[in-house]
Amino acid sequence: MRAIVVALAFVLVGCAGSSSHQPYAKDWGLWSWKPSGQPWHYALVYPLDQTRPVDDYKIMHSRDIVVGEAALKRRLAAFPHGTSIIWSDDPPRNILAYPSRATRERITNWSYELGSRVWVNPTIE
Repeated sequence: MRAIVVALAFVLVGCAGSSSHQPYAKDWGLWSWKPSGQPWHYALVYPLDQTRPVDDYKIMHSRDIVVGEAALKRRLAAFPHGTSIIWSDDPPRNILAYPSRATRERITNWSYELGSRVWVNPTIE
């Protein structure tokens, strides 16, 4: 019995160190889109609600929109240490989409260095 408890403890500790993230009510949502001839636009929404379908119009007209990667980084720098942000798209419509992998990696790595985490929704990873 003791061996089972010890084994279970190791499994739980291993799961806690996993790089995946399950969204919860205190997470922020991040969406992106690129209007024709313009830089990428980013919308931050709080709290993230993944129980409802994505409303592209509502997200694209939300109060917290920044334009361009530099502006997104400035906005992310304002978040408290430990903030979790889930970056999502909206398949199958794909009005809200992701920038290139290189851009996503720059942003996620940069936020990690600041002490926050931008998690790219695993639908494309």
